[in-house]
Amino acid sequence: MSDACVFYALPRGLAVGALAARLEDELGLVRTGRLDVLRTWYDSFDWRLFAAGLALEHDLEGSEGHLRLRPRGTARTIAAARVASVPRYAIGLPPGSLRRKVSAAVKIRALLPMAQARVRARTFERVDAAGKVMLRLAIEQAQRTDTGGARPRPLVRIEVLRGYADALPPVAAFLHQRCALQPLDADPLFVLLESGRGRLPLDYTSKPLVVLTPEIAAGPAVGAVLASYFDVIRGNEPGIRADIDTEFLHEFRTAMRRSRSLLLSVRGVVPTLERTHFKTTFAWLSRLTGGLRDLDVFELALPGHLDRLPASLRPEGERVRAFLAERRRHEMTRVLHGMDTERYRAFDREWQELLDGLQAGTVAGQTAHVRAREVARRAIARLLERLLHQGTAALAAGTIAGQHELRKTAKKLRYVIEAFATLFAPEDTAAAVRGMKRLQDNLGSICDASVQQALLAQWRASMQSDPATTRGMIEIMRRIEAHVVRDATDPQEKFALTYARFSRPRNLRRLRRLVQP
Repeated sequence: MSDACVFYALPRGLAVGALAARLEDELGLVRTGRLDVLRTWYDSFDWRLFAAGLALEHDLEGSEGHLRLRPRGTARTIAAARVASVPRYAIGLPPGSLRRKVSAAVKIRALLPMAQARVRARTFERVDAAGKVMLRLAIEQAQRTDTGGARPRPLVRIEVLRGYADALPPVAAFLHQRCALQPLDADPLFVLLESGRGRLPLDYTSKPLVVLTPEIAAGPAVGAVLASYFDVIRGNEPGIRADIDTEFLHEFRTAMRRSRSLLLSVRGVVPTLERTHFKTTFAWLSRLTGGLRDLDVFELALPGHLDRLPASLRPEGERVRAFLAERRRHEMTRVLHGMDTERYRAFDREWQELLDGLQAGTVAGQTAHVRAREVARRAIARLLERLLHQGTAALAAGTIAGQHELRKTAKKLRYVIEAFATLFAPEDTAAAVRGMKRLQDNLGSICDASVQQALLAQWRASMQSDPATTRGMIEIMRRIEAHVVRDATDPQEKFALTYARFSRPRNLRRLRRLVQP
């Protein structure tokens, strides 16, 4: 392990060979050899490692591979493992610190190659009187192999071993003062990404924030927000088609829900004919992808359910997995077929035309020219009153149906607040969304359990009609259904308390500040 690690960029005009000779002759470093590796940097599609301040590098030399995790901006390795190839998911990494740290950052997202380069290096060490390594130094030259582009300037990577922090200052002073090297002002990964024609860090977010000006009219404002959601929809489509991980479909569907909610909540902004047409289209897309998403959610929860089974039933768990995997293949085929239809292509084309028209002012409903803040205020007021009415009714009736309707309204209200967040005081929108989160989490646990119960009953009935089904498989499904029922008991019992907290005067005052003229 190391205490201090830094990067330096070679100035133009200083040859690698000349610097290497000076490191030996003037600084007294010991040359240890050359390195020639194929280096690949991995991250999730949405840059979760980068956002967490981390870089994951895999060096492949022949059939030998070395994977290391380091804080961005330093060469300090905080976790490493020898792996010839990087698994799709962090759970496939060897047990240990590397798997724990990467899993904590990326969670259920796949690890994807974000950049690749052929890296050639000359390596050096500084040793103490006893022959122990105090410091390692490498002069690296990288050439991208995935997207081409200019070759970044060579850099020096210095890693100081733990307990030898005093070894760094003289080396740093020599490089800076005698050789005119400057500390790298960005991580080598960022420098490499900028040099090519591929992706850039944080170029995707599932929750785009569109900054709206106070004087903007509702039509252009809604068009801009919906366009940002459309970027998310389009951005996730390739990942769905390639079946990379379940989050592509999840974020695709969330962006669709946000779009549909905004389309229907801001009355009069979109002309009635278009509003009705796209309401129907979004409903079709929801039905098209809903079955696949239900299976994804259940398969993510399945390992936890299987862990709760008696040991005698666990071997049958693989049969259940295979049954669900076959259903998922069927649903995936159905989704891909739907995305290849003329109806989907027409949606892509017509929706873009509508968004362009809203932003240009050539497509406008009755309220499209009203200030966006006023239209947002009306929508928030209307949804808030509906939410409070449904909340009172759900408390009185105590039915899943009432709680489900309440949950849908809560989502719509939150989506509208977040869409127009930049038109209101940040502290008001943050407090409003924060106050709704606990209620939404509670309702989500209740309603999701209800959906899963229905699906489990449906899948169990399908199993029973299949000659390949065993008694153990049926018993597993019954027990999982019992788990789901038990797990929903606590959220259901807490609903009244959760809603009471949400509807406290202080919390409602925060929400009502958003609807004040």
